[in-house]
Parts: sequence; structure tokens; C-alpha cells
Amino acid sequence: MIGYEEHSKLYWKIRARYRKIYRARNFLIWLFYELPRNYYLVKKYPFLKPQVGWGVDMEWKRSGYRYHYEETWLDGLPRGWRKAFGLKLCDDLKKALANCSYNTNDYKVHQVKEKFGYLCWYDEGGNNLTRSAIDKYVEMSSKVCQICGKPATHATVRWIGFYCEDCAKKLMSKGITCTQAYEKQCDNKI
Repeated sequence: MIGYEEHSKLYWKIRARYRKIYRARNFLIWLFYELPRNYYLVKKYPFLKPQVGWGVDMEWKRSGYRYHYEETWLDGLPRGWRKAFGLKLCDDLKKALANCSYNTNDYKVHQVKEKFGYLCWYDEGGNNLTRSAIDKYVEMSSKVCQICGKPATHATVRWIGFYCEDCAKKLMSKGITCTQAYEKQCDNKI
């Protein structure tokens, strides 16, 4: 029988080993899935490449920094929205930019995020066609679950977010208050 101190040392050794394995697993997922996916996304939709502020961008150019496809602007969207309409949004934006004869390199995205349960897309260089394409998905974002991408039926109370019934049950089991009052607004199908 081992004592408490020996048991504690053994526990921390095993935990450290599993932590190394978990980190290695995450690195391999990033290396073989995330990077190639982001590479093809940026090649197809150049406006998804993150742009850095002017001064910092110039410093990076002088220092020889190259973009290595670690992330794209789509990574700022909740997972459910990316599944439901992430690539459709990019396709519609690319079509809108082609219709207005814009060079896709002149169109820049500054920030993509969720705010008050809705999609927020901050950009520069677009026109009414690009704005209407984005507005369509801003409206759609309130009708799609942020976690899984199914149609939303519930809304959270304080931190505003829209969720399907299954995800709302999981959130309520964690103590987050959800209301079904949003159900009436979600009668419009996507």
C-alpha cells in the first residue's frame, strides 16, 4: 500500500503525462486540419485573411513576418453559425464583390463577432450589395443556435444568445436562465 505522498506524486506524474498527450493531440489537429482548411479558405476568399492595423502591419512587413494561416475571420463566429451559414455568407460576399466589379483585395474585414446574440461584421470597401448580403445573415443569426447550428427556439436572459431546445437544456442544467418567449419570433423559417 502506498502512502498519501507517494500517491500524490504518482497522480501528478500521470496528470502531466496526459496533459502532454492532450497538447500534442491539439497541435496535430491544428496542424493537419485547421491550417489546410484556413489555407484554402483564404485562397478562395481573400477578405477572410486578418488585416493588422497600419503601423503594426508595416512593422511586420519590415520584420519579414508572413501570414501562416493560423486563423481567419470566420474563426470569430460561434461554431453553430459557421456550420449553418459561414461559407454561404462568404460565397454571397464574393458574388456581391464580383457584381460591383470590386477587387477582392480592396475589400477588408476589420472584425467579425457575436454581439447581443447577433452577427456583427465590420468591414471597409464594400457597397450596398455587400451590406445587403451581410444584413441577410445578421437577421438569420438570431434564428440559428450558436452552439450547434439548428433553428433557435430559446434565448438567454442576461448574456443574450439564441439556442435550440437541446442546447438550451444543457445551458439550463448549468444554471443559465433561458426563456421560450423567443419561440414566437422564430416562427419564420430560415
